[in-house]
Amino acid sequence: MQTPVALLDLLPTLAEVMGVPVPPEAHGRSLVPALRGERLEPWPIYSEKPHLAPADMYSVLDQGYKVIYTEPLNRVELYDLRSDPGERNNLAGQEPARARRLMGFLLAWLEQARRVAEELPRAAPPGAVDDSSIQDLLDRGGY
Repeated sequence: MQTPVALLDLLPTLAEVMGVPVPPEAHGRSLVPALRGERLEPWPIYSEKPHLAPADMYSVLDQGYKVIYTEPLNRVELYDLRSDPGERNNLAGQEPARARRLMGFLLAWLEQARRVAEELPRAAPPGAVDDSSIQDLLDRGGY
């Protein structure tokens, strides 16, 4: 299995190529070593599928294993993607220590992501900006 990478790796990679500092809040890692033919060390890859019926789903992929957490059903699934790429054989009951370790990664990531989301600026509520001020901005911008 090759080392997986994430879309989050794009910003650090481009920053390194352009010679600019990576913002401290950026996640991911530079893929420049891989572009030079060097081996990347494996590290966890996270994903989320929020707002899906019936529940939100989150996952982490680490060293060929994937844990999927379905919230609020509190369902945990564990798969060995090397031998089960179709995710048909849930190993959570057979390998509880591995499932707990990956769930620890996942819950820490989820807590951090939620904390960052709370700190983001919020869009103005509907009606807070009147249409005339938006039109004024558009007019001044030549639109």
